Amino acid sequence: MKPMEGARAVLRLCGRALHAVLRGIGWLFLLLVLAGAGLAWYASRNFNPERARLMAVEQLTALLHREVSIDHLTLGPRGLKVVGLRVRRGKAGEADLLSCDSAIVSIKFRPLLQRRLEFDTVVLQAPQISLTRDEQGNWGMSDVFGSTAARRGAPLPLALAAAETVVEDGVLRIDDRLRRRKLFFDKLRLRVDGFELDKPFPVSLSLRTADTFAGRTISASVQSEGRVDLAGLRWSSATATSERLSVEIEGVLLSGRASVAGFTAPSITVAVSAPPLGPEAWRRLLGRDAPLNLPSSRWTLKAEIPAPAMLEVERLSVETPAGAASGAGVFDFAADTPTLSVELTARDVRLDEAGSWLPSAAAHRLEGRATARAAVTGWWGNFQVRDADLSVRGFGGAWAERRLEGVDADVSASDDFAKLKAEVSRGRASVAGNVFEDLALAASLDGRSLAVDRLNLSWAGSKVRLRARVEHPAAPKEIVLSGSVDRIDWPAAARLA
Repeated sequence: MKPMEGARAVLRLCGRALHAVLRGIGWLFLLLVLAGAGLAWYASRNFNPERARLMAVEQLTALLHREVSIDHLTLGPRGLKVVGLRVRRGKAGEADLLSCDSAIVSIKFRPLLQRRLEFDTVVLQAPQISLTRDEQGNWGMSDVFGSTAARRGAPLPLALAAAETVVEDGVLRIDDRLRRRKLFFDKLRLRVDGFELDKPFPVSLSLRTADTFAGRTISASVQSEGRVDLAGLRWSSATATSERLSVEIEGVLLSGRASVAGFTAPSITVAVSAPPLGPEAWRRLLGRDAPLNLPSSRWTLKAEIPAPAMLEVERLSVETPAGAASGAGVFDFAADTPTLSVELTARDVRLDEAGSWLPSAAAHRLEGRATARAAVTGWWGNFQVRDADLSVRGFGGAWAERRLEGVDADVSASDDFAKLKAEVSRGRASVAGNVFEDLALAASLDGRSLAVDRLNLSWAGSKVRLRARVEHPAAPKEIVLSGSVDRIDWPAAARLA
């Protein structure tokens, strides 16, 4: 056989094989189409939408222990369209627990052929959801979760049991009668993939809300992507994590991550970054002017909710290029007037950058570093300082014709500043052309008495040592002064006058 004839034979063989493969694929595709059509015909003949409606109403009513109604179901290209879904409350005369004018549901066909209704995808369009907590602290849906936990083999709520659940443009209302508060959330979007009772599953959530705080209405929006683990409805072990968290409060965008461990007494961890905040941002947040420029910052929160209406902050910290501050305390919202007990700390703050974030300090040309601590109680507009401490190193600044340089000082206060103690170990002061060096001070104020145990300084070549006591310093009637001066420069003393 010639080489050319051999090549032609190979090509003919390959052509026949390719033709056979393509014809086989065509027949297979045709068989699949016919099988799908047959299954759809069989399902429509043996399980029509009306039967599906009755089955869904029956299962939901048994599971939720509440009256459930569905107006009708229609079969469309995306699946079943549920029209007029309503879940009534347990008590007559109250608003529906859930109302949804339209929902799209896709059904698993194999269970359908066995006359069982299992959903693959559920999309709730613009649902209205209402939750309540009574005066005894019981949520209106607690009986549903309790019964589900007791019957581990029982079916899950149909929407949650679906492989994919989506809520589009929903509204959530919460009536907390125990706290006498009502919360409203709109633009609610939720996506749950592969819902499981015993395994973590991914959740994405976004919503918008407005709430009243300190007499002002604050608007906020939240976007989150993370995972939830219900731990088999053992709420003390349940967890929720947001790997990507975005919170916008009055135009201020915070981004980071958060987690909640234990749903009975939640432990909360949040870490977010904040952009630079200027006077305009503070005006939107606080409702009044605040001449403060806070640079970009990193905020970290670790807290617990040990009891209803109580927040225990183990640590709240903020880090900026100018320094760091932290706080810890307890927020008690149980009473009509909330109370706050917190300890705040700022460490190693660079005072030379104070002018950049506090405009009023720029003219004083501050320098040095500061560490401060304060224990505060009360509530907005009525705070009291139990005790406070301030430590400065290398402190300096100018006020008119007065200037301080290189001051190391420690100041403490208690009883809402009724008691004060101050110690200066070194420093230099300039007042109206006079220079006072080697400053050392130990003084205390105790209500009605001011005691200066030590005031040492060098001035014009003289070393001055003074002690003093003043009764009723607000309106002094008697001043007791003692001390010594090793020498006096009379011309310099005349300039003091």
